[in-house]
Amino acid sequence: MRHVDLIISFLSKRKWKIRGQHFLIDERPAKKISQLTSLFSINTIVEVGAGLGFITEKLLKLRKFVIAVEIERELCEILRRKVEEYENLSIICGDILKIRFPKSSLIVGCLLYTSDAADELDGVDLGGR
Repeated sequence: MRHVDLIISFLSKRKWKIRGQHFLIDERPAKKISQLTSLFSINTIVEVGAGLGFITEKLLKLRKFVIAVEIERELCEILRRKVEEYENLSIICGDILKIRFPKSSLIVGCLLYTSDAADELDGVDLGGR
């Protein structure tokens, strides 16, 4: 099933919750994010908002360990089915702001900035940076 078809299928089967979510359908940013991760000598990549796995699949092919975090349970299930053959993957269904992950991880994602998202991050400790 094509990536766009997965998005349409997902959206049509549920009452949409507003979370300021956006779905990546252009392969260029996913490819670029994947390429940029190779500049770091870190073996664990944390993907924020893994969604339907468009970026996840490209990261997994780098043979690094990927922790894919997605808040929507339905998307987690779709993602699990889509990338089940990979052993270098852990999928976490939950809020990235409430999850601890290895300090030596590279955090990636294709996040679009919204004022609502900024409100959610207000007061979050970003590790002194």
